[in-house]
Amino acid sequence: MMYVSAVTPFASKSESAGVTVTDGQYSCRAFSYPCDAIEGEVVTEPLQLFDEAMCLMFEDAEPRIESTGDVGFRHFGVAKVLDVENDLLSVGELIFQVRELPRGLAVGDAVEFECVRIDLR
Repeated sequence: MMYVSAVTPFASKSESAGVTVTDGQYSCRAFSYPCDAIEGEVVTEPLQLFDEAMCLMFEDAEPRIESTGDVGFRHFGVAKVLDVENDLLSVGELIFQVRELPRGLAVGDAVEFECVRIDLR
């Protein structure tokens, strides 16, 4: 289960915020606009990877996700293919949707990804 662990508005009265989403083991910082997320709220929709790049990994690659910059929403990770038809990846219980998975991937394959931003709808 994914849930919101922190919401940080960019400025007072701003509709944009940085939202930390976690499953208790893995976490990432997502951009949200307009942001109506509340700390502790369950996230039911996949997070969106924006401007992502992927490559195939070995089957035994350990899932992970990490921020690649002090500021912003850029992330690097290793995920498992969850659903080929809907272009879904998972890191633990964090679910991500990509624009299009590379051809030839199957459920359970590991992929390495890097993205400019993660969006919370």
